Amino acid sequence: MRNNASVRILGLAVIAGAVLVGMRLRVGPRDTDGLSTSTATLPVADQAAGEQAISFNRDIRPILSDKCFACHGPDAAVAKDAGGFRLDTRGGATAPAEASGKVPIVPGDADASEAIRRITSTKPNLVMPPPKAKMSVSPEERQLLRRWINEGAEYEGHWAYQPPNKPAAPEVNEVSERWIRNDIDRFIAARLEQAGLSPSEDADKTTLIRRASLDLTGLPPTPEEIDAFLADESADAYEKLIDRLLASPHFGERMALPWLDAARYADTIGYQLDHYRSAWPYRDYVIKSFNENKPYNVFLVEQLAGDLLPDATEEQRLATAFCRMHMMNHEGGSIDEEFRVTAVADRIETIATVFMAQTYNCAMCHDHKYDPTTQQDYYNLFKYFHSINERGVWTNKPERAIAYGDRLYTGTTEQKTAMADAKKHLEEATRRFKTAAKEPKDKKAELKKAVEKARRSLVAAETQAVPVSIMKELDKPKPMYVLARGAYDKPIKDKPAKLELPSFIDLPMPDSVPNNRLGFAKWLVQPGHPLTARVHVNRLWQMVFGTGIVATVEDFGSQAAWPSHPELLDYLAVAFIESGWDQKALLKQIVTSATYRQQAKRNLQAHQTDAGNRLLSYFPRQRLAGELIRDHALAASGLLNKAIGGPSVKPYQPAGLWREVSMGPRSNTNVFKRDDGDKLYRRSLYTFIKRKSPPPQLATFGTPNREACVVTRGTTNTPLQALALWNDEQFLEAARVLAQHTLQEVANDDDRLTLMARRCLGEAPNADEMKVLKDALAHFRQRYAQAPEDAKALLEQGEHPLPEQYNAAELASWMMIGSTILSLDETIVRD
Repeated sequence: MRNNASVRILGLAVIAGAVLVGMRLRVGPRDTDGLSTSTATLPVADQAAGEQAISFNRDIRPILSDKCFACHGPDAAVAKDAGGFRLDTRGGATAPAEASGKVPIVPGDADASEAIRRITSTKPNLVMPPPKAKMSVSPEERQLLRRWINEGAEYEGHWAYQPPNKPAAPEVNEVSERWIRNDIDRFIAARLEQAGLSPSEDADKTTLIRRASLDLTGLPPTPEEIDAFLADESADAYEKLIDRLLASPHFGERMALPWLDAARYADTIGYQLDHYRSAWPYRDYVIKSFNENKPYNVFLVEQLAGDLLPDATEEQRLATAFCRMHMMNHEGGSIDEEFRVTAVADRIETIATVFMAQTYNCAMCHDHKYDPTTQQDYYNLFKYFHSINERGVWTNKPERAIAYGDRLYTGTTEQKTAMADAKKHLEEATRRFKTAAKEPKDKKAELKKAVEKARRSLVAAETQAVPVSIMKELDKPKPMYVLARGAYDKPIKDKPAKLELPSFIDLPMPDSVPNNRLGFAKWLVQPGHPLTARVHVNRLWQMVFGTGIVATVEDFGSQAAWPSHPELLDYLAVAFIESGWDQKALLKQIVTSATYRQQAKRNLQAHQTDAGNRLLSYFPRQRLAGELIRDHALAASGLLNKAIGGPSVKPYQPAGLWREVSMGPRSNTNVFKRDDGDKLYRRSLYTFIKRKSPPPQLATFGTPNREACVVTRGTTNTPLQALALWNDEQFLEAARVLAQHTLQEVANDDDRLTLMARRCLGEAPNADEMKVLKDALAHFRQRYAQAPEDAKALLEQGEHPLPEQYNAAELASWMMIGSTILSLDETIVRD
């Protein structure tokens, strides 16, 4: 905020409050599932399985994992100390315990099972879990366990570790059959029928184009695009819309947003000094890959091992920056080996989360307490990503960039051309010098000077280019051992790490690939891998519907949520592989389904039966991601600079924030220097991210600081967000420019209010809403006619120029209307 423009807040609070009450919210009042990506559990009927046949994976494993595995699970050392028995395997559960000799589970006889006796005991010294665990087994869970034991106590391998099989699409009743558009709908409809629910009707065309545009490009449709879609009465009008959006260059930007969260992309290295690190060419690679619809298996392999591919291209080497995005320390007293191990651990956790949805770092110090990942498994995977040309501690002199290890010099076309020319000149000068054996001494001296000059020219060119940290194997691999309790300086010499795949996944490495980092990447994308396709399909489902089919997107292990539609997840995973890992084809199938096209209006029966809408009887409303809220305001106002790619930019933020968290002038990101001109209006994807002081406007809306891998963002709803929408300079400027454009394009109040609403909401206000807006406009006109200095102060927000001629009170009044509409729930929520 500048000057005393804050005087507008009281008027805005009063009027915007009235407008917010009066404006239509398509699903009625704000509610728990309206703005959240709820991970609510499935209906009780699903949890308890009613009188259905009990499924170990669905009904029993979650109870044992949650209440028992911490002491009697995969960590054999802990299980030995806790009575000497395990409940994660049938053999361990049905054998006498070492300590007591009693049998935990007697198949067919719950009353004879010590586990049942313990969970039903009321004695503090006998009951399990023990009182200190501060949890208990509920009566419903006890009944399930008794039934399961009496029915034979059969175990199943964890569903996520079994190869997906493509099930046949289920049969549905005649009513559902008329609703279905593709096979996705068959799985959804069958599950709704089972729960006694029905799907919702299709949303109107205006809602659908706004929904699809925001989901696939992150930008709202223009009034012209909406009119064209409404006018297209062909049977395939919607499919043509989806094809256009998937072909948009902004599709890659939308897809890159969650991927950069996962890759922990940032523009600084973190820790104390938080120096600048150039990495934006990797971001451009990601955008380009999504726009080109690069097959996901290729995309994955390039990022884990592009440098090891035969005749690796610059782009393939650049892709491996994914593995080098971790934070880097620079403190003088830091130990290089300690932070090198920390960097590899970050790399392992990121890879395990993004590609396998496994919490691998839980096994860094000991065997995993819930999943079958052993400490040996952890360090075996560690070894694949261990012998890299990198260091753990970065020098305090950024220009030396010791910790970068291997770097790829890239940048703009001009920078790369200059560097290529300099390399060519150096090679030619060096060749001439080496072949000048018979030349006179003065000629040789001249050639030597030419070599030195060419070398200096190359250094100068490299200084102007952009270095990006990438992967490169060391010529001689580093030895690696299991580390006692994960301590970098406590290798267990009789437990060497081996280049071996995770023991809990029954899938060998292909014979045709080397047993190295490239082989591991190729192993991940084998058609029979149980995790890779499922995990990515689930993440794309989350992007569209707010919650994954598996709600715990980051964890497919024993602590994972049971899939809402397990057969659908497998169907989509196998279809994804069969399509050639075609991401656009997968997304098109999702967004052309009847499930996606439903209204976002819930009904009472659905709320009572399925409060979290996990069965998708209506479309789940979602608040836009923080970046997309800002992008929406820029696009609706006409401010958005739609350039694709390039260096990060620094739009508006309060002065002095960087200095508050920086280590003085030693940090080269100590002072924030705001950009000017069109750079202020780039998409939020390109905003400079300083890890120790992330962009405050985006952080207010829940964007991560990128210090670590994130695959699921929480959805927040705080007063600070309303204050940002009403007072942040970027949103005020957007409101002003929206008003300027509107006043220039149409002449009367009704048309202006309609155009503003359509640019922000996609549709015109109805009669009641128009009255509220007109009343607000009249209030603002009176307010600023009486206080012209306040109007002038308000209009000074932002750098975009004011019109050559304007009425300050009138423009300020329309600016307030723009601010009100941009702040509406219906504007920042995609329904």
